[in-house]
Amino acid sequence: MEVREISALAARVERMYMAVVAVVVMGVVYSALCVAEGVGDLIYWWGQCGVGVVLCVQGARVWWANVAYPWWVKRQGLVAKPVLDLQRPTPPQPAEPSLPEEDHIQKVSTLRATEQYAEARAAAQAGLTDYPTSLPLLTLLCKAANDEASANHKGAVQENALRAGCKAASLLIKHHPGEAVGYRWRAVLEGRLSSYKPTKEKIAGAMGIRDDALKAIELDPTDPISLHVMGAWCHGVAKISWIERKAAAALFGTPPTSTLEEALEYLKRADAIEAFTENSMLIGDCLKELKKLDEADSFYEAAIRQIQGPKDPVALKAKIVKKMTKKKGK
Repeated sequence: MEVREISALAARVERMYMAVVAVVVMGVVYSALCVAEGVGDLIYWWGQCGVGVVLCVQGARVWWANVAYPWWVKRQGLVAKPVLDLQRPTPPQPAEPSLPEEDHIQKVSTLRATEQYAEARAAAQAGLTDYPTSLPLLTLLCKAANDEASANHKGAVQENALRAGCKAASLLIKHHPGEAVGYRWRAVLEGRLSSYKPTKEKIAGAMGIRDDALKAIELDPTDPISLHVMGAWCHGVAKISWIERKAAAALFGTPPTSTLEEALEYLKRADAIEAFTENSMLIGDCLKELKKLDEADSFYEAAIRQIQGPKDPVALKAKIVKKMTKKKGK
């Protein structure tokens, strides 16, 4: 006999036992009511017999669970399990981690340092299998996804990397809501992912990007990335097209507003903490749109000097030089 057949038999015995108990209890209650009404001793004794039946059934149940069932299983060469546990699935035990958390972190960091960004993202995801709430591994996954997206300028590879990074950032916020890093990376990655979304979704998501950036700044006012994202958001809203403004008004009633001056305030705060290419280039754009051309060129020149990381330096330099109002031959 198979274990599942024995399990089914045990379940039937349990059901029969519960049925007998229910019938006898009903009989005892009925007998008590009859005696109270003076119907006679016969029904009273019938109720007492019912109690005896319950005790006998209980004894048989104990005998089955502790004597008959183990003997039967042993005779069949099967592994004995307590009858009462047959209907209770054993909860899965967590697997032992394949590597210490520090080893996973070191592996991802090494892959990023050697510009193997897809491999770094895969290694971070593998590490999260062992440590699903790890702050360092979730952060590294966001960084690796952002690096991979930067190395692949457009297309499905970039979109998939950005979506993976957004998911990791949301997990960071879920497991570590008091840390700025999750809000910062979700704002960064959602901002980049918006280029793959239709206008309506892009506008709806813009408010979430703003909220994440402001929350990150609230938790860590010295983070240049969060300040840059907020500056970029203000710049984008200040330059929003008529069609997008109408769509925003339909979604929110009053569309979001901002100015180039507000964008510059955030961007220059970021620049004072840490200067980097994207921020310097966007400061140059804001200044150029405000007709402050000489100052804009100085930030474009700074942006060229700051080029680093997973970017094509020649193409990026050409893009920045094209923005400059003077010295285009440099």
